[in-house]
Amino acid sequence: MILAGIRAGDRGLISGAAVGVGTAMVEVPAVCGAYTVAGVRQPGLHDRVKALAPDGRGTS
Repeated sequence: MILAGIRAGDRGLISGAAVGVGTAMVEVPAVCGAYTVAGVRQPGLHDRVKALAPDGRGTS
C-alpha cells in the first residue's frame, strides 16, 4: 500500500466493486485499516461486496 499511500483511517470510494479489479480495491484498503464505500449497480450484489472486506469493515 506504499505506492497508493493508503493508511489506517483513510477513506475511499470504489465504483464497480462487484467485479474484476473493483473487488480487489475493496479488499486492499480494508487490510490496511482504511474504510471503503463501495458502489454496485445491482442491489443484489451488495452483500457479496460487503463480504469482501474483513468484518464488512466500512463497506456500504
